[in-house]
Order: sequence, then C-alpha cells, then structure tokens
Amino acid sequence: MKIEQEQNQKQNQEQKLINRNEVFSGENLRSIIDSIPDMIFVIELDGTIISVNRMVLEATGRNPDSDSESPIGRSITILHRPEDHDRALEIFANMVKGKCEICDLPLITLSGKLITVETRFKKCNLNGRSVFVATARDNSMEMRVRDSIIREKNFSVLVLDISARLMNCQTRDIDIEIERALCEIGLFCEASRSYLYLPDSTGKLWSNTHDWCAPKIRSLKDELKNLSTEDYPGWIEKLCHDGFIKFDNPEELPDTYSSIRTLLNKVKVKAILCVPMMRHGDIMAFLGLESSTLNKEWPSNSIEILKVAGEIILAALERRDYEKQLKRSNEKLQLAVTGAGIGLWRLTMETGDFQFNDQWAQMLGYDPASLERNLDGVKSITHPDDFTEVEIAIRQHSSGELPIFRKEIRMKDNEGNWQWVMIAGKMFSDNEHLKPNIMAGIQLDINSTKERERILSDLIASRDIMLSTIAHDLKNPFSALLGMASQLAMKRIPLTETNRIEGACKLIFDSARRCNALLEDLLDWARTKTGAQEARPTPQDLRQVMNGAEELLRGTALEKDICINIDIPIGTIVISDHNMTASIFRNLISNAIKFTLPGGEVKISTRYNGKMVITTIEDNGIGIPRERLRDLFKFERIKSTPGTSGETGTGLGLILCREFAQRNHGSIRMLEKDTAGTTVEVELPGIQ
Repeated sequence: MKIEQEQNQKQNQEQKLINRNEVFSGENLRSIIDSIPDMIFVIELDGTIISVNRMVLEATGRNPDSDSESPIGRSITILHRPEDHDRALEIFANMVKGKCEICDLPLITLSGKLITVETRFKKCNLNGRSVFVATARDNSMEMRVRDSIIREKNFSVLVLDISARLMNCQTRDIDIEIERALCEIGLFCEASRSYLYLPDSTGKLWSNTHDWCAPKIRSLKDELKNLSTEDYPGWIEKLCHDGFIKFDNPEELPDTYSSIRTLLNKVKVKAILCVPMMRHGDIMAFLGLESSTLNKEWPSNSIEILKVAGEIILAALERRDYEKQLKRSNEKLQLAVTGAGIGLWRLTMETGDFQFNDQWAQMLGYDPASLERNLDGVKSITHPDDFTEVEIAIRQHSSGELPIFRKEIRMKDNEGNWQWVMIAGKMFSDNEHLKPNIMAGIQLDINSTKERERILSDLIASRDIMLSTIAHDLKNPFSALLGMASQLAMKRIPLTETNRIEGACKLIFDSARRCNALLEDLLDWARTKTGAQEARPTPQDLRQVMNGAEELLRGTALEKDICINIDIPIGTIVISDHNMTASIFRNLISNAIKFTLPGGEVKISTRYNGKMVITTIEDNGIGIPRERLRDLFKFERIKSTPGTSGETGTGLGLILCREFAQRNHGSIRMLEKDTAGTTVEVELPGIQ
C-alpha cells in the first residue's frame, strides 16, 4: 500500500513538471510575452533588434503582418527620431559597457507621434550568446499627471499645505509629514528625488534620514548614512557660505569635490540642488533635490521653496525634540515664512481665539502687541463687505465644497487706509477632537498686484473713451467736410457763386483743422500713456518759453483785442522737458484767450515755493462753474466748450497739461474764484 502511494505521488510530481514545461513552451511563452502591457525588445550587442512583443508593434503603429514595417532585423534607431539616433547608439554602447541600465529617450510611431517611455535593459544569455532584453513602459500619462499637479500648485498653496500639516500634526506623525512634504517639493520642482540630511550630535557625521523618490527611482536612505565631513571636505562649508549648492553635471565639479563626484556617479545622480537649514548661524540640516538627467533646469523659485520648506521642516523637528516647549517651537515655526513675506495665523473655531505671527501684523503696519487676538479684533480691521465673503468661503470649505478657502480682501492698516491682502486657510482637528475645530493659514500682501490691475483697468477705460471720442468728435467735422467737398465735386455750386464757393472752402479748411487738432492731441495723449514720449528735464528759462508761446498766440489775441501781460523775470529757471513745458503754457494761454471776452486781459506771473516755481495764468473771462472744476482733468469727463467767439477745441488740452506736468515732477491746479475769470497754477521744479 505504501509503495503504491509513493508511486502515485511520483506520477503527480512528474505531471506537474510536464504541465509547467508546456506552459513555458515556445508558443505559450510567446503568447505570455505578447500579453504583457509593456514593450519588450530582444537586441543583439551590435544594436540589431532580433525580436519584439506585440505591444511594440501596437504602440508604434506597425502592422504585425507587414515585413516592411517590422523593426526586426533593423537597428534600434528605427524606433527613435532622426535627431536622437546618435544619442540612442551612444546610450546603447554604454549599456553594453555596463555603464547604465535606463534610457529615457522617447520612441516614435510610424505616424511621427512621440511616446514618452522609460526603457530598462537587462543582459541575458540566449542559446549561448549574450543579448539585451529591453522593457519600455509608456509613462506619458504619469508625466501628464505630474505636470498637472505642478501646474495646479503654486508657491503659496505649497507653503500652506506644508506649514498647516507640520504645524498641527501629532508628534508621532512628524516623520510621515516630512516625507509628504518632500513628495510635494519633489513634484513641484520636477525632481527625481528630494531628501533631508541630519547630523549626529558631533556634527561630523551626516545621514540621509528622509527622502521621496519618483517612480523607478530607488531610495538611498539605507546607503547614505554616517557620511563623514572629513571624507567629503568642503561640502558643508560651501553650503553655509553660499546659501545653496547647485550644479548640472557631476563631471564639472572641481577636483576639491572629487569624493562627492564619485559618490554621485555611484548613485547615478546627474544634477543636484541643496540649501542649508540654519539656526543662529549654525547649520542644523540640509534639504536637497536630485535629477537623473543632465543639465537639469530647476524651476526659478526652487531655491526659495527649499529655503522656506526647510525652515518649516526644521521647526517641526525642533517641536518633536522639544515638545514641552511648545510656545518656543511655535515662535520658531513662524520664522519659516518671514523671508517670503508671508503672515501665519491660526483660529480656534469654538472660542474665536486668533493667533498670528509678527509678520501678519507688521504687514499692516501694526505692533503685534497692540492687536486683539480674537475673531472680533480681526473683524474690526476687515472691510465689512469682505468679511461677509470670508464667512461664506469658510462655510463652503467646512462643508467640503472647497479643499481650501482663499479670498482677496481689504484690511485696515495702522493709518486707517485699506490694504489688499490674500488670505488662505485649511481646517483640521487638534489632539482632542475628531471634528475639525482649528483653521490655520497664510496671508500675503497683494497691494502691488491690485495696483497693477487698477492701472490696467484705467488704461482700458481710457482707451475706450479715446475710441469713443474719436468716433464722436471726428464724425461731425468729417461730415461737414465731406458734405461740402461733395457739393464742390458734384458741381452743385455754380462757379459764378464765388461767395458760396469761398464759404465751402473755408468750412472744409476749418473742419480739416479741427480734425488735425483732435488727432494731434489724441496722439500726444497716447504717447504719454504708452511711455513713447519720455520727459527729458533740462534747465529752461521760463521767460523765454513764455515769450515763445505768446508769439505763437499773438495773432489770436489781437483778433479779440486781448492783452497778454507777462510778469516773469528773465533768468527764472525751471527743470523740465522743453517741448512739454512749451506745450503746457501754449495750451493754458490759448484757453485763457479762448474764454476771455474781446478787450480782456491775460496775466502771467511767477513766484517761488521752496525749490518749486509756481506760474500763475489769470484771465478776466467768463470763468468756469464750480461744479465743473473737479472734472476738468479727468479723461472720462472730457467736454469741449465753445469760446467767447465760438472757438472750438478737443477738450484734451488740460489732460495733456496735467500729464506733462506730472512727468516733470510738477503739478497743475485750477483755483476757485468768487469773481469772474479763471486762475490756473503750474508748479515745476526750479533753481532759485
């Protein structure tokens, strides 16, 4: 009986061996390999492809039944772009020499589409000869996901995520949160690996204690332990002195860092970026990024991100080591974002207790000790309309509608002015609550951004008004011009009626002159707005400038029997652009003549106010209504008023005068008068 059982057992084992051999027989093995979703190649040592699985043909768009499209029997370069052929052969040659095992060159389909892949090579024995088996995995989706994450992240949100978690996590979770922070930093900066090094108590032995690795990149924490500063001289000193270390190729390192170069080549690092984590002038740790590609271009704010994140991580490590000194640890944590100009705050939802760092208060010009540390205190310096919006955003965040809440609001500074800030926050639970009861976040000064938005909005509004002015003010003179020109062209006015012909010609001339004046003013205004017309201040004799303006306008004044009286001493010097100064006074004197009745007078005089020269232009004309004075220099309120003899204008003259005065560090103002007439004062820098 026993012999029979042994025979049955032996037969079962033999049958299993037969079944296994059948599974891995030629056709079955080919079927298995063809079902693998990765692309598999078998390559001779000279770079000739001798076999591929079905996925290679499908991914590159080749017909499995077409010999002409098959890559078998051809060089590996057939699967790469022409510009990558030399690089592909170089990489494969290094594979043969055992210098590398991974290739990141993209493959190309028959239609010319690129496939982002990571190809790994393994040397194998095939029927007594050496070949390479290459496995290529399409990581296009992975790259798109990573890029999407990076695009969606911005610096403030990244800092918010890291600071909120590390500031409020339990002590036992600090190591986990550091690894998460390294993951976010690595993804944001497009690194292959991000890591943290800490020293021992002597400061002479350093270990890689935390790291994050991109897919296909292995962790080096177990290998990079207790690295002596004596074996790697100059590294820590350079970090402390320069504030960071960055290079794109280990081979370019100077001979003084030969040991570092050897280490980096050993772990296949091609580019590196490190920053120190300092306290009171001493290095406490360092944070770094690595890339497996040569000539890596790190994002522009990578160093700033590492520095701020390093401060936050360092503060969390100190909290772990000194949990009993929680207040001191929180103060150090607040330093994490000081260099980035970020205010930190923390709100206890149940009690309304509101804590903040010095930066939060100083951003608005307050002494931190002068502010109430509760929600009512914050509400008192927040614009009422904006506080309501914040409450709505917090409710949406609490209900899960928003992953974080973020608002741009106005807050009152210590001088009573409204300043724009951006606040963002997240809710979390403290040690004693399961339900989120704490909110922490950041505050950024965005005044400059808002000012740029305002300037852009003003420019757009001015452009729209200018276009409207062109459409309206050019239409009337052109209508008259075209109408009379049509009368003459169609010979509807008999040649014998010379008076009508002269009248038509005069109307055409006047209309063309009005159009030209309007276009000149619009072009001058546009040049001031675009910066094409720059002020070039030089010493100007104001009396000579005024004489030139009077000479040009003398004929107009004589027609109305108006006397121009200039009381400016020769040698009165202003520092301003000659053309702009002349334009200012031509416009103002022309306006004075325009709105003065025949037989009137225009007086021009100067006086000094410190280093400024004030020029007064006064007429005894019809004056300006008080309600219009405030709108005279506003582009959106342009209005042309006929003169005392029906003279017309564009309405842009005073706007240009103000622009030119401001560009020369001066000003212009219209004075209210109880009597008839108008008084204008122009203030320009002078030499006494």
